[in-house]
Amino acid sequence: MKRQALTIAGIFILAACSPAIEPEAASENLLDEVRADSEALTPAALHATLLANADTIIPSDWTTGEPAPDTALVYWYVPELREGITADSDCTPQDEPASYDCTLTLTAPNPEADEEERRDVTAMYRLQVRVNDDNSLTLLSPNVRWAVQG
Repeated sequence: MKRQALTIAGIFILAACSPAIEPEAASENLLDEVRADSEALTPAALHATLLANADTIIPSDWTTGEPAPDTALVYWYVPELREGITADSDCTPQDEPASYDCTLTLTAPNPEADEEERRDVTAMYRLQVRVNDDNSLTLLSPNVRWAVQG
């Protein structure tokens, strides 16, 4: 019994004398990685990823993530970024390293609407991407959630 108590006491002494891993340093490294990744997650980079993968994207329902019905595909469109279109993005880190769930929001005026009813049109695209070592983006799933407001 005394020997067991001495062993336990020895473990506590070793633990107390061992150099501690500073949680601040570990979290700072993680923050550095997220900061580096966030530089690659610009609206322009997300938009370019959508355009580069246009042939393989499966437009999907915003709410369910299921492929959009054929009747909705008539409205699927990723416009070129040009003057008058504003782009914004928001990304959340995922469990897999350097992977993110991102929402790209494009807003454009709708000059074709009646003047009294004229308001901007907003298209939102939700995609999962990975930031590569060269800061390029890889689309992780061909299913891109999509919604239009306007």
